[in-house]
Amino acid sequence: MNNVLTLEQPLIFRRKSSAKSSKRLFGFKLFLFLEILAAAGLLVLYIFQVNGNVSERYLIQDYQNRIKELSQENQKLEISSSQEISLEKMMLSLENSDFEKTDKINYIQILDGQVVAK
Repeated sequence: MNNVLTLEQPLIFRRKSSAKSSKRLFGFKLFLFLEILAAAGLLVLYIFQVNGNVSERYLIQDYQNRIKELSQENQKLEISSSQEISLEKMMLSLENSDFEKTDKINYIQILDGQVVAK
């Protein structure tokens, strides 16, 4: 078996000098102040980021609603334009105008290799 010799350190209570403790206390207070300052800065940045995110989402939702409205308006305009340009209305406008109705249509036939000039 191994023989082990242990020495226990005696408990000695010493009073620390006031200069060292005041320096450590000042360092601790400075570290605590800097931690609180950093936490407050990060909290402010978080609030600005959340605010920007919420405003962007609101704008996207607003743009999507505007797109829906414009597409519905576009469909209505397409329907109204197709109704305005219907064949029946064209026939009515042609009948009421000064155009004459033709009985016979003559087409000009061009043979291969011939050119028509006026």
